[in-house]
Order: sequence, then C-alpha cells, then structure tokens
Amino acid sequence: MKKSLKLNRRRFLSAVGATALTVPMIKLRPSIARADAPKRFIYFHSTGGTVRERWLPQGGESDFTILEGDILSPLNQMLVGSGSRVREKCVILDGVHMTSFHTGPGSSHAKGTSHALTAMPMQEGTQFHHMSAGSFGWGGGISVDQVIGNRLAVSDPTPRKSIELGVQLRSNSPHARPSSRGPGNQTNAPVENPYSAAIQLFGGGTMSGSDGAVFQTLDHAQLLHGRMATRYTGDERERLQAHEAAIGDLRASLMTGGGTCEAPDLAGEYGTFDPEANENVPVITRMQIDVMVAAMACNLTRVGTFVYQQGNDWKVPTWLGVSAKHHTLTHETTAVPHLVDFYQDTCAQFVYLLQKLDSIPEGDGTMLDNTFVLWGNELGDGRYHRPENIPYVLAGGAGGYFETGRFIDAGGQDHSRLLVSILHAMGLTDIESFGMSGLQTGPLLGL
Repeated sequence: MKKSLKLNRRRFLSAVGATALTVPMIKLRPSIARADAPKRFIYFHSTGGTVRERWLPQGGESDFTILEGDILSPLNQMLVGSGSRVREKCVILDGVHMTSFHTGPGSSHAKGTSHALTAMPMQEGTQFHHMSAGSFGWGGGISVDQVIGNRLAVSDPTPRKSIELGVQLRSNSPHARPSSRGPGNQTNAPVENPYSAAIQLFGGGTMSGSDGAVFQTLDHAQLLHGRMATRYTGDERERLQAHEAAIGDLRASLMTGGGTCEAPDLAGEYGTFDPEANENVPVITRMQIDVMVAAMACNLTRVGTFVYQQGNDWKVPTWLGVSAKHHTLTHETTAVPHLVDFYQDTCAQFVYLLQKLDSIPEGDGTMLDNTFVLWGNELGDGRYHRPENIPYVLAGGAGGYFETGRFIDAGGQDHSRLLVSILHAMGLTDIESFGMSGLQTGPLLGL
C-alpha cells in the first residue's frame, strides 16, 4: 500500500517559503510523465567475493544456463513489467580484474571497497590500522557515481546529485563507503535507517495536482521570488531567478503530469522494525530499495549507491538458518554451502531492486530499461582476498547502451574499463580513462 500525502499551504510555506533563499527548489516530477526518459545509475555493492564454481553460468554468450540452486539462480525469475526473465535484462560479466588493488596501502577489504568505483590507490595515513597491512588513510580519488552526479548537476540538475543507502554497515571507515567525492575523507556515508532515509528524501509527503491550495501557494511564492530578484544583483539575483523558474517548472509538471509522486509508506506496507536488529536484514534491505527506487521515480536524483554489505561484514544470516558471521564463513572451507545460500540470497535482493525498477512504466519500456544497474563486489575470492574475476552483473541497458541477455568473459581486462563504460553509458563519452595512471583505457571491450 502506498500513501500519497498532500502538501498543505502551511507545510509548503515552511518548507519552501522559509528556505527558498538558501537551498535549491525541490521539484517532484513523476518520471512516467516525461517523454524523454532520463538515464540513471545505481551501484549495488556486496562483499566477500563469491564461490566462483557456483556463480559461473554454463554455456556460451547468448545460450548460457544458470542452474537452480546456484548463486545467480534468482536471475531465472520473471519480470512482471517486461514479461521476460530477469537474466534477459542482464549481462553477467566474468574475467574483470581490479588491477589498481595491487597499488597503494590498505587492508584487502578496505582497498576492495575504496577501489571499486575509483580505481585509485588509497592514501597513506594513520586513520586506520590493520594487523598485517599496517596503517593507511582514506581513499585516493573521486568515484564514478560522483563524476556522473557532478556532470548531471550541470546538464540536467535534480535536487540531489546522488543518494547513498546501506544496511547495517556500522562502520565509519572505507570498508563501507565506495562512494567518494574526492581524495581523503570525502566519502559519502550511507544512510542505514530506511525510515530516516524516507524522511530526508521526501519530507512531509508528496505533491498532489488536485490540491488547489498548493497551486495558490506556488503562485504566491513565484511572485515573491520575482519581486525580490529586482532588489538584488549578481549571484543573489541569479539564484532568486533560478528559484522562480524552478517554482514555475514545478507548477507546470503538477498540472501536466497527470499523477502524483509517491513516497513509500514503509510503516504501512512493512510495519515498524528495528533497523539495527540482525534478523531484520531482509526486510530493511527491501525497505531501503523501495526508498531508492521511489527517489529515482520522483526524479529527486539520477545516481544512487546501495551498500548491502561492508568489508569484514559481520552480518549473521540467521534468516537462512546460519549462525556464523558472513566474514567468518568466507574463511572456512566447510562453509561453502552456507556461503552459496548467503550469496544466492544477496542475488535475490538484487533481483528485487530490478523488479521494482521494472514495475514502473517509462517511455516505451520501464525504468529498468533506462537505468544502468551494476552489482559489484570488493573481491573476486574472499578466502584469499584476491581481486581477480570480480563477480559483476550489469542490468537494465541504460537506454539501449549495451545488449543484455549475455554472459561475457572479459579476458582479464581492468575494471577501470568497466568504469569508463559506465560513464559512456551515462553520456560522458569524453572520458576515455578512469582511475590511476597505467591502467587500460577506453570502455570495456565486448560489452
């Protein structure tokens, strides 16, 4: 059940009238109302590598099969919106190595997460310490999601450049923060409480085009901004004029959109759960996914990072009947069946994200068709902390940028090339290299 809350005059004036001079105007525009569907990027981060022999599909590029019971078997499910199997909207990518991992300081788990979207060495420093890796600092560069967010902030701005959500990470360290605005402690801390995330993103609720008081308030606010702009010069005047235009855009979208932008009613749909309780991981994950998809559908942002696990992940998958911690399982040879179950459950959460995107019509397809969704990992092999053969799954196609329904062996290409492919898919075709110097350049061959 969804709840669409009308924004009354008092709430709007307190949210817009009092703050319009200091913050950008938020425009809630249902994506379904747009004729030109925007592209989006979502990164879904998990950790611990994989059990390779139970992750790999069997067969060729287009005639592969995924065995039931294997890690990727949830990809065999059907998508309701598209009427196709999830795997037909995906590219399963093997043979990609995180070459930058071998350069610079840091523990394996910190490096894997920090390099995942930056391909940059971590900094020297004393902020963190590992018994074998020694001391090290924060990450060394900007992440690809933030590069996209910065570019879109100029060409197609939204209220937020990006959003970062997570599930029980409990870590103020690089282990849990793949998104970074630049070198040093410029990482973006994921919001781990879905109730808080919904409030931060949607505030008191959503706009309804049938509320006449809202239009009256918008007209008043636009008139006020226009009058005040005449009293200022320079940057202040430009800011006021930009807000005036934003109010006009909001009013127009409400009149022509033919619908409402809905905030997820988490308490109504799921009930109330403790977001810190280990046994609540599955439901909290789905709540967070609902929040992220709703934010994208409402055009609050085009870029999102979802951190499902952190390096040294201490989640105990009790919901699968397992009593040992995830990180502990990666180092026990007898725990392979439990790891397969856990990673298959992780794949099921990733599939839920794809299903949510696919359930929203957009243009000639669905939101999934216009989104580049990347499921990545900090490592390829968690037991030996190896960064080769990172288990990647790409989904959505980014408006047709790459052909889906394939299983590709990249033959040992650097993961920096995958990052370039992401940038090109999102329209940043002027960037031909990403990360530290010496890595392979250009987009990923074969994609």
